[in-house]
Amino acid sequence: MTELDITNEAAAANILAAVDAGTLVQGQWHGRGDDGREIACLLGAIHPSVKEPADCNGKLMPMWMAELTPVLFDGIPAAEIFPLARRYGEMVAHWHVLPPTSWDAILTRVLIRCIDDAVGYARPVSEGRDCWPAVDAACEQVKDALSSGDADALSAALSAAWSAASAVSAAWSAVSAARSAAESAARSAALSAASAAWSAALSAAWSAALSAAESAVSAARSAAESAAYLSLFNFVLDQIETECAAAHP
Repeated sequence: MTELDITNEAAAANILAAVDAGTLVQGQWHGRGDDGREIACLLGAIHPSVKEPADCNGKLMPMWMAELTPVLFDGIPAAEIFPLARRYGEMVAHWHVLPPTSWDAILTRVLIRCIDDAVGYARPVSEGRDCWPAVDAACEQVKDALSSGDADALSAALSAAWSAASAVSAAWSAVSAARSAAESAARSAALSAASAAWSAALSAAWSAALSAAESAVSAARSAAESAAYLSLFNFVLDQIETECAAAHP
């Protein structure tokens, strides 16, 4: 595969041109609309050669952000794709100023938000169950470990989360096939950005709360889940905006 050679400014211009033309689409990298015009998703609008997150090659954004973008974009309400894409496109032009440490800080806050969302979805249908205290405590422990950046603390937290996940698995033998917005976001971000040594364990940590969250979300999936995707996507962009402002006050 030929490496994509495009600046952030050019990528942003292409996204904004697709917004202005109304040719963005969810759930499809590239194609043609009913009117014959070329259509593309948010990342696909960057360039015709972008057909998966890896095609961004880590130059336009960290790979975890590239992986997360289509997950969130495909989940937001259809009425929001153009306003959200405009905000995203405008930020693409400027976020190249961020050093890796800023992107790491953003990822940490996003992962913690995902845990909070998952616990929030799970709590109404899980409180009072024998397994819930362990789940709740394990999620708090993982959040604290992520915030501290302490590898030993993270290892201990993941061990506790694994035990909690096993308890949830025993208590919930049949969960819905539907996945919550928090699960999709957390798994994509964690598996793309976390080191090979603990990415699988991180994914298991979310499972402690997320497997219970699935049942809660499936009851009112469409509207509530779309709103959750939109809220999380805006949260991610808020964090990037904050870091950009700090980098260039």
